[in-house]
Amino acid sequence: MFDSIPDALAAIRNGECIVVVDDERRENEGDLICAAQFATPEQINFMATDARGLICLAMEGERLDALDLPLMVDRNTDSNQTAFTVSIDAGPENGVSTGISADDRSRTIQVAIQPGSKPSDLRRPGHIFPLRARPGGVLKRAGHTEAAVDLAQMSGLYPSGVICEIQNPDGSMARLPELKIYARERGLKLISIEDLIRYRLDNERFVARSAQCSLPTEFGSFLAIGYSNELDGSEHVALVKGDPNNLNEPVLVRMHSECLTGDAFGSMRCDCRAQLHMAMKHIEKEGEGVVVYLRQEGRGIGLINKFKAYSLQEGGLDTVEANEKLGFAPDLRNYGVGAQILSDLGIHRLNLLTNNPRKIAGLGGYGLEVVNRVPMKAPVGDFNARYLATKKEKLGHLLDAIEFSSHWVLSLDSTSTDDGVLSDLLHRVEQLSQAKGVQLRAEQGPRLLALWERPRFVWSLQESEPDSDAIKAMLTTMAGWPETSRLGLLHTVNEQQITHPPQTLERKELKLSSLADASQDSAWFPAGSQAALIHWS
Repeated sequence: MFDSIPDALAAIRNGECIVVVDDERRENEGDLICAAQFATPEQINFMATDARGLICLAMEGERLDALDLPLMVDRNTDSNQTAFTVSIDAGPENGVSTGISADDRSRTIQVAIQPGSKPSDLRRPGHIFPLRARPGGVLKRAGHTEAAVDLAQMSGLYPSGVICEIQNPDGSMARLPELKIYARERGLKLISIEDLIRYRLDNERFVARSAQCSLPTEFGSFLAIGYSNELDGSEHVALVKGDPNNLNEPVLVRMHSECLTGDAFGSMRCDCRAQLHMAMKHIEKEGEGVVVYLRQEGRGIGLINKFKAYSLQEGGLDTVEANEKLGFAPDLRNYGVGAQILSDLGIHRLNLLTNNPRKIAGLGGYGLEVVNRVPMKAPVGDFNARYLATKKEKLGHLLDAIEFSSHWVLSLDSTSTDDGVLSDLLHRVEQLSQAKGVQLRAEQGPRLLALWERPRFVWSLQESEPDSDAIKAMLTTMAGWPETSRLGLLHTVNEQQITHPPQTLERKELKLSSLADASQDSAWFPAGSQAALIHWS
């Protein structure tokens, strides 16, 4: 669909215009762009008559400051933060009359980009609209302004470009289908800002090693290497096991994005902490490997926006829908920084610890070879079950290897208060559990006991996947004892809910007399990811 960036740079270098489109979730527009130093009257006329948009001059901030061209407004309320300065014309001394003709606008552009021009050489306001590009170009802001400056600079030309939005003949904005036809009919190169970003990430180094130290952890000792992103000042970490100068490829690697709520606070909404710990354990066991810890919180939307997304999820949206409701793509993460960190460590072939196929494709785009995918098995709980299901169904994560880990609690209450009777009852339960092969452990947690209005006895099952038939048989037998007044069964896939049961558990109240019949039918028996609390009385 799109032309290559090298072909587009060749066209810019040759004085041609190209068509550049941005993301459909942004302006969703295409601009004609040419290098400012090649903005002839013919090029300006072509833009004015054929593209029909506003003709602007994208420049670096340093040059605009030298020309004393401040921003048009102090408070920019444009959703895309387009940085217009005051508009300009060159003066009569440079052959400019009213400033509106193609020849006048071409001359104004040439005066503005001449190193020797002074603020007094320009009139304000005028018919050329300078735009202030952000330092870092499209890697900092994915706009046409930055694309124009980047394209000129990458072509070895003066870092300034002329841009003009492309409209359809009826005055509406041309979108990608029309832009493809527009470029093809005029023989112009067509590129996307997304491809330009990728090209820069592939071909420029902007991550530098800043510091390192030994880091003993509960999983083993690692070498912690800190990296700084020169574009935005963000800091990232590589935890290296083994000699960083002599790692045997393919190297075991975990590319982990920051999750403050999970990694640091132990949030049960996600599996991030579990995956980080599993990766460190795996690498420690392997004796060699790297965890790259990237500062891109909330799949790239940031911490506060992640909190907003959580709030929307509490209202019924899933993690993808919440991101989209906030105006974000489901996953904004970029692995260019991680790829440069691996390159700095001399790693080009890796075994990647991940369930995310997009991560494999993302790293592959930076010249890294993912030899093998090593799946991550994380525990599934009540709080993250829907999150993990959404990652599998909507984000394509490979989660078939993840299984639910069940936790069970039994309770029994008696009509008798006699110590001898209760002691005999407890002995019978122990004998029954041994006969059925079910290991029990007495529980004393006050919140857990409160679920059954403080029964006489509460036990947790030691097995994560006990024999359901054995549990049913135990309950049926216990229901037939004359001393039994009430039985309970708690099932959850989150171990923390054993000691801190939530109030949102599904609750069922059944008759004790019906338990014998119900044991022949598994309809009441919780399974899979269901969390349930059942009472028989």
